[in-house]
Amino acid sequence: MGKKKIIGLVSLIIVVLVVSVGVGAAIGYNHRSNVIERAEKDESSAKNNKSHESSDKTNVNKKQSSSAVTSIQSVANVATESSNLNDFDSLPQKAQLALLINHEFKNSPYMNIPYWPYMGTANKIVMTWDGNGGILNISFLITDNHDGTFTLSQVESSEETLALKSSKNSYWKATETVSKTTLLSEYELNKTTVDSVASSIDMSKSAEAFTYLPVDQDTMPANDTDDDDADDISDDEY
Repeated sequence: MGKKKIIGLVSLIIVVLVVSVGVGAAIGYNHRSNVIERAEKDESSAKNNKSHESSDKTNVNKKQSSSAVTSIQSVANVATESSNLNDFDSLPQKAQLALLINHEFKNSPYMNIPYWPYMGTANKIVMTWDGNGGILNISFLITDNHDGTFTLSQVESSEETLALKSSKNSYWKATETVSKTTLLSEYELNKTTVDSVASSIDMSKSAEAFTYLPVDQDTMPANDTDDDDADDISDDEY
């Protein structure tokens, strides 16, 4: 073999070796890069999972805290309402009646006149006062609902002449339901007025039932007529 051929063969072998080493290095580098990249992704994923877990725990804690606060507020509201009911019920009877009168008259009741409550029917009170036009024109009905509220009713009649209103042409029409809590709040704002009205309440008729218009008559009677003047209640008769 000639000298030139030997040199050429050696050169070729060297080139092949260099190329092989380069390719191997590149493959090794790419492998290491892939391994590092996967490791970084795994680490990032683990951090994200921990972050989500932490966020979920935080949200759960917030929800639990919010539920606890809501529960505490509910208990507080119930306690306050119960306290208000007890506060109202602990008032003297005349003060309770005066609060109902004051509310019926929109915080502007008649002053310095007597009021007569008829309380002879369970859970019903008819409040009357000194005035003109027949007793049904100066009356309103209070119904104790036994749930911390009262329903107030006024006389509704087909008779336009005040003195001719009677049980034959009239009925009790519910106009409003008011809570003891509301009445107490009005007491704070109108205490002088309410106390004055309370001192004007005459309990002499409190054991009597109101007979001029049945307290359970909440619709217009079917025999609506004014023929029988004997049943009409005039101001003089009262």
